[in-house]
Amino acid sequence: IKPNYVPALFELQLDPPTWTKRFEIPEFKICGSLKMAPDGEAVLFDGAQSSDGAGMAGARILRYSLDGQTRRELCKGTMPTLSPDDKRLAY
Repeated sequence: IKPNYVPALFELQLDPPTWTKRFEIPEFKICGSLKMAPDGEAVLFDGAQSSDGAGMAGARILRYSLDGQTRRELCKGTMPTLSPDDKRLAY
């Protein structure tokens, strides 16, 4: 069975439980390691373009605004974490 990848970011409102699609990410088929930026205005995550079993080879660290309008590829890598002052990136 092949996984069904959903290249999109969803927000879950907890009370009442409601899912909302924030934006699509069609250029990256596998995304993970999602972290909120310290300012709360963006998300960081890793993304890979292949869904054919290549896994995270060639993965990129990405930063997208919550509305999906501002999209930035930061570097190659996985599992991003920003410092509290938003000036340093560990991955």
